Amino acid sequence: MKSLWLVLLSAGLLWAQSVFDLSSLSKPNSTLPFSQVHHDHTGTLDLLGALEAEYQPLSRHNLGYLDHPVWIRFTLHNPSNETQRFILHSPRANTNYLDLYLIRTDQSIEHYAIGLLQPKEAKPLMHNYPAAGLILEADERLTLYARIVNFGPTEAHFILSTPTQFSLATLVESVLWGLMGGLLLGLIIYNTMIFFQLRIWIFLPYVVVGAGFLIFYYTLNGFIFILLPWLSPTPWMLLTVMMPPLILIGMVAFAMLFFQTREIAPRYHRVLQGFLLFLTGVFLLTLGADRWPEWLIALSPAVSLMMLVVVFLTLPVALIGMRHHIPGSGYYLIGQAILALSLCVTLMATVGLLTLGELFRAVAPFGVLLDLVLLSLAMGLRIRRIKEEREMDRRLLLLQSRFAAIGQTVGNITHQWKVPVVRLGTLLTEMEAHLEHKSPQEAKEAIYELLPSLHSSLSYIHQVTEDFQGFYTNDHARAPFCPIEHIIEIENLLSGKIASGMATIRISTSHESIRITNFANAFGHVMIILIDNALDIFKERQTENGTIHIDLTLTEEWLTVTVEDNGGGIRLEPIGAIFDPFVSQKLSRTSGMGLAIAMMMTKERLHGTLEAANTAKGARFTLRIPSLPQTLKAI
Repeated sequence: MKSLWLVLLSAGLLWAQSVFDLSSLSKPNSTLPFSQVHHDHTGTLDLLGALEAEYQPLSRHNLGYLDHPVWIRFTLHNPSNETQRFILHSPRANTNYLDLYLIRTDQSIEHYAIGLLQPKEAKPLMHNYPAAGLILEADERLTLYARIVNFGPTEAHFILSTPTQFSLATLVESVLWGLMGGLLLGLIIYNTMIFFQLRIWIFLPYVVVGAGFLIFYYTLNGFIFILLPWLSPTPWMLLTVMMPPLILIGMVAFAMLFFQTREIAPRYHRVLQGFLLFLTGVFLLTLGADRWPEWLIALSPAVSLMMLVVVFLTLPVALIGMRHHIPGSGYYLIGQAILALSLCVTLMATVGLLTLGELFRAVAPFGVLLDLVLLSLAMGLRIRRIKEEREMDRRLLLLQSRFAAIGQTVGNITHQWKVPVVRLGTLLTEMEAHLEHKSPQEAKEAIYELLPSLHSSLSYIHQVTEDFQGFYTNDHARAPFCPIEHIIEIENLLSGKIASGMATIRISTSHESIRITNFANAFGHVMIILIDNALDIFKERQTENGTIHIDLTLTEEWLTVTVEDNGGGIRLEPIGAIFDPFVSQKLSRTSGMGLAIAMMMTKERLHGTLEAANTAKGARFTLRIPSLPQTLKAI
């Protein structure tokens, strides 16, 4: 047996027409020109069989997707008089199984299992690429046999470098990937925070796309297994398989939400919807990747092609968006064009048309990063437009609030004027009777007796007008005031409406005298809306013994006012919708602006909160406002 090994070893050492001379290793070099390949179609060859097999020159670095193992062999020569150390590594980080057999001239054999799915304890060098250290003695020749099994494309050549060159390349690559990953992570965190703050759904698919690309490229290039060495590589490899369809779903959803395709391009929207359903089905299929990983990984070229199709499918949407003057459409178009170019490079490298090297590992992630940066800029323009629209809506709401306040004022004045106007009418009728049926002297005396009553009624009408005018005048500065006195004034202003509805207002407080510093008229405006709204509910629902209970509680910095009624409660779901503009639970025709105005004035003028809830008998509104200027500054 030993003689057979000697013969085979001699044959293995003499096969090569050229030998990799390590004296010329001034920079990392590929073993491609010095390598030969044998395809093990049966998958049964061991090292002894590989020594006897016939080899062909290796003409290309990427052999594509294979369903069988391949054997690679080449010879290295150290012509120097000193022992030399070298690093040999595969340029494909996620090679699944890679066995290295080093056959030396002294007939010794060394074996290293450095593939991704092989035991970690068998790896001589922990790195994101399958790598092993080589030691060649002076004038020693070393023949290397490599058995490669990969579910993805099979990279058949190796990169040979000195330890210094390898360390420097590793350092540079780690820094570049760290910066790129940090930027990606920063964009993801920033847009996630904006999503939770603004609740604009367009940010969610953006975060999905960014996180998907980050996980995909960090796993694809082996960094996950270095950062988290204690984890099994199998789930991460399967996660890499699931990322592309999830990324595609996010890209299509982002385009649909960003450009609002349902409104600007209904037909194209249906096309995108159908493609989105297809991608969802593909993603659900990948959830079973642990059952058929080889088959799914073999489909990765189709996934790359599908990603390219998605990019080109969304480009017309950007053109439609530009035609409709949607902000950010230009940034989106440039970003997608850059992404399409980087994906073309990726696809060409995957199928072997480009050499797998720094170009492949840098162009695709860099294209993704540029695309996400441009998409973030596009969303920034979109947010600015949304803010402008919201500011316009706020101004419109303020304008409508003025009209609503005018209508509310007229209605309340009408209630207050009913009694004096009727009284004036009665006095005028009485004066006419005196003038017709009495002598001039008697009529004159009677009219003089009625004049005080006329003046009293007119004075009351004038006072009511001035009182309401004071409540709807803007405050120019915060000033101390008594909330209880303000509420009593409101009760007097609405006395006519309260009396007609046979309602009762009860005021309770934990302090006999409460004074706070805030905008008095804004507080009064909010309170008159809450009380008036309860009175309208009493009238509409014909509530017997309608009661409004107002409770005031003062702490060191806050005033809490609860307005609770027994009118049957809020019948809207969710209850918070009662504060939305143009939303009303009243059956009568109303603007639906009252409580929306109250909420707006509470937040923007009083810097407080207004909440609504149902009780056993009715509704409760809780107003909480700062009582001191220092509190307002702290908000």
